[in-house]
Amino acid sequence: MKRFVLTICFVVLLVYNLFAQSYGLRFYSHESLPEKRTALELAPLDSLKFAGDVKLVFDMNFVQGHEIYFGYVLRIINGRQNIDIIYDQPTAMFRVITGQKFSGISFSIDSAHLFNRWNTITVLMEPSKQKLQLFVNNKNFGSANVSFNDNSFKFLWGANDYNIYQTRDIPPMRVKDIKLFDKDELKYYWPLDEVAGNASIDVKNKRQASIKNPDWIKPAHQNWSLINSFLLNGNAITAFDQQSQLLYIAASDSVLTYSLKTAQNAWQCYPVKTVNLLPGSQAIYDTITKRLLDVFIDEKKVIVYKPGHENWIDSFYDSLPTEYGHANKFINKADTSLYIIGGYGQLKYKNLVQRYSITKKSWEILKTKGDFFPPRYLSALGLNANGDTAFIIGGYGSPSGEQMLQPGNYSDMYAFDIKSQSFKKLFSLDTIFSKYTFANSLIIDSKNQQYYGLVFPNDSFNSNLQLIQGSLIKPTVKFLASKIPYSFYDAQSFADLYYSPAADKLLAVTIFGPKFESKDKYSSVKIYSLDFPPDTITGSESPTPEGNTYPVIIFSVLALTIVTFFIAQRKKKTKAVNPVVPATPETIRTTRTINETLPEPSLEDPHPQIHHIESHYIEERKMQSAVLLFGQFQVFDKESNDITELFTPLIKELFLLIVIYTFRNGRGITSEELNEILWSNKSVKDAKNNRSVNMTKLKNIVERVGNCTLAKKSNFWQFQVSDDPVYIDYVEFKQLLKEITEIDKEHIRQILKIASKGSFLSQTEYGWLDDVKAEVSNFIIDTCHNYLARVNVFDDAEFVIEIANCIFYFDRLNEDALEYKCKSLIYLKRHALANKTYTKFVKEYKDMYGEDFDKSFSEIIKSNSHTHI
Repeated sequence: MKRFVLTICFVVLLVYNLFAQSYGLRFYSHESLPEKRTALELAPLDSLKFAGDVKLVFDMNFVQGHEIYFGYVLRIINGRQNIDIIYDQPTAMFRVITGQKFSGISFSIDSAHLFNRWNTITVLMEPSKQKLQLFVNNKNFGSANVSFNDNSFKFLWGANDYNIYQTRDIPPMRVKDIKLFDKDELKYYWPLDEVAGNASIDVKNKRQASIKNPDWIKPAHQNWSLINSFLLNGNAITAFDQQSQLLYIAASDSVLTYSLKTAQNAWQCYPVKTVNLLPGSQAIYDTITKRLLDVFIDEKKVIVYKPGHENWIDSFYDSLPTEYGHANKFINKADTSLYIIGGYGQLKYKNLVQRYSITKKSWEILKTKGDFFPPRYLSALGLNANGDTAFIIGGYGSPSGEQMLQPGNYSDMYAFDIKSQSFKKLFSLDTIFSKYTFANSLIIDSKNQQYYGLVFPNDSFNSNLQLIQGSLIKPTVKFLASKIPYSFYDAQSFADLYYSPAADKLLAVTIFGPKFESKDKYSSVKIYSLDFPPDTITGSESPTPEGNTYPVIIFSVLALTIVTFFIAQRKKKTKAVNPVVPATPETIRTTRTINETLPEPSLEDPHPQIHHIESHYIEERKMQSAVLLFGQFQVFDKESNDITELFTPLIKELFLLIVIYTFRNGRGITSEELNEILWSNKSVKDAKNNRSVNMTKLKNIVERVGNCTLAKKSNFWQFQVSDDPVYIDYVEFKQLLKEITEIDKEHIRQILKIASKGSFLSQTEYGWLDDVKAEVSNFIIDTCHNYLARVNVFDDAEFVIEIANCIFYFDRLNEDALEYKCKSLIYLKRHALANKTYTKFVKEYKDMYGEDFDKSFSEIIKSNSHTHI
């Protein structure tokens, strides 16, 4: 038994390490005000006591782009004896100081390692020998005699306020995996893998480390951060200079640059003489001539900007809309030429490969060889490290190039050999990618044979960019990081992805430009960053095609093995009283003990997947012929199969419009209203054709759900059900809304049951849906508040916590819910969880509003504004 458990634990730890994420603590340094700099102290209320020799091990590196690196990496206090590791910037040396003198121990770390890799620092303290030794990356850098007072130590990283050892001089650094050994036995371990809060917990003995002004690393690898946004005159373009690590954003009267090499004065703006940058033109930085190029293929013309100058060389004439929108491009150093592939305009998709000689200023259309490359646009392209192969993936188009002849999304990967001018199809991705198109560029990792790109559904204006990582040699892909809001309206929209090795960051740029011939010519530009390498987000809704399921499979097998083992053990001891009923995928049984609580919404995942419901009821329902709108959108057919993936973004929106309008107003929705919402940019005839085609597709899907159909009644499209009912949670909600005359506990339980999966269509955003969401949210929040206002919350604190969590699904910054939940947790003596709830709320409040929450934890739990006793 013991051997089995140890084996399972070992395998779990091994799997965990295989799929470990980036983590650690980044320190705010000289770039911040003194009081805003980061401090880390282990066991702040006391010294840590040891029985024998003490070994401290931790990983650290420096953050690039800063001017000042001088400061204290670490201070160890033993009575009146201090041991310091300081970085001496003029000599680029780390020095060890004991007391008021240099110990004689010093070391340096190669800049490539210091900034780009984790370096393991080991400090061995031997009080019995009065000796100190230092190791860096397993190399011994010397020893020194030290007068240790006893075996009690304090450990301080960065800034600190401890007695006479106070300091604010700290280098911009990162630290992780702090381990303390007593007689070579691991006694304490702080991974520093938190995502929020001012504390870190030792995984061995639960000792708490205190952190002031933390900058946790993990969220920066999971969540895109908006670093700037602009409203610029005219049409905006973007490009990236890989050599200088400069992002360029150019508009008609200015050029902005963002440096990834420095943290100070990173943004620069250069006014320029007004230039006509046409919609559909694209920029690229030429590292050969060190100039920014803007190309408008229709005019076979390239205009040039030399960084720092006051004007562009040449300009464009006013022109008709481009015929090469969202084409892909790259510069080949071997022949100093710009290559343009594909594009769209005037109802035609292109597969031309055009070449512009930068030195000769001449254009030509190349005759390509190899596999047929179907005409397309909205693809992504990236060059390998050698610069001899361009990889092109995805897009939207048709084999004939005609928009009227079966256009659709592509999910294939091609390699274009530049020297031989030939295409080779490598593979096609999983069918799940038939819903997506790509931002303009791919980031190619030739060493690991991987690529990174941004995908988005191209049939919705309110779309989202999602980062993916894929293989260059097989069709495996995984989704990474959070989503980026993206307004997609074909020629007016543009998105691109760049990678900065200097900062180890990915940059995403979105542009929403002016309409063609619009009087108000402004472009909205947003720039996002993500620390590299990117990580997945636990509980993310992103789909998981083949190639990203290994962790799930391994853990599932482990879980099944453990369960099977313990069932077998139990059978040996006693015979079952009741026959065992096997669980099946068709059955969802929702049960919960009284002490469990709903998973809490967070900034990273405000609507986590709920598998169980905290309540005092047990419900068993087959997910058969069901439409679920609370939480994630899901549809099950009459054989209990999840058929959600059959709904493309456009068909999904069409279906939701008909279902919601049918049961919200009892009438349905007219064809004219559908045209206005879904096809407002098309003529009446084209809108009608599009509606007919998509309605046919939708009816075929709906037939699989059960005895239901889409039908027109008195000019209104309706979702109609006959005989055996189809379960729709929104219909159940609407019925409950009608029935409630006086709120009681049973009504609240029904609300919690409906809302157990999350807020209404939590991952779906449409303009027309906002009022519906507000109606649902307001009813649930107001009903919960009204109930809580009339009862003694301490009579059933568990139920109050459940209600508060439900409110947080619909309003994660609801102060009343915070108060109810914290008070109830305190009443149940769950003080740590109450404090954690408050800390998370405060952080999300600051992230949302840019200011501190004005109530302390004490004020929240002591307030009498809502609690009735």
